[in-house]
Amino acid sequence: GYSASLNIKKTINNIFAVRAELGTGSLAGLRRKYGSCEECFSGFHPALDSRSITFLAKYTNYDASLELNLSNLVINRYKKKQPSIKLFGEIGLGLMSFTSELKDLDTKEILGTRGYENGDVDKKSPQTEAYMKLAATALYQLNKRFDISGKVKYYLIDSDKIDVID
Repeated sequence: GYSASLNIKKTINNIFAVRAELGTGSLAGLRRKYGSCEECFSGFHPALDSRSITFLAKYTNYDASLELNLSNLVINRYKKKQPSIKLFGEIGLGLMSFTSELKDLDTKEILGTRGYENGDVDKKSPQTEAYMKLAATALYQLNKRFDISGKVKYYLIDSDKIDVID
């Protein structure tokens, strides 16, 4: 699904910075079963083993993290010219609030929900879970005013509630 985020960063010194992020987006997944399923059992959720299912989760996340300028840790700081490539590492903690629906792919029947009052999809009461974030960024400086960056993020949520299947 889509995702968007807003970041605010405060640099403490040439190595450390503090970053806050607010994001929103959606997650989806699906599992298909083909043909008949005689004595089909995966051991996880017997009532769903013989069905094609899909889930859709809409989320909002909030986190705070510590960013390290790895380039300034390993590059000689006494050089007059700044390197054109800079590397950053980031570690943080956050909260994710979400609503999820689990549906039968063929009949569109709602099989389960999370983040709704008594399963009523018109009354939202988002579920909230904690997560840990790790990120790495590479920044290439084109000139004094422009740079290009690429970022990889890894979110670890110790919860199996987003896809509605416990």
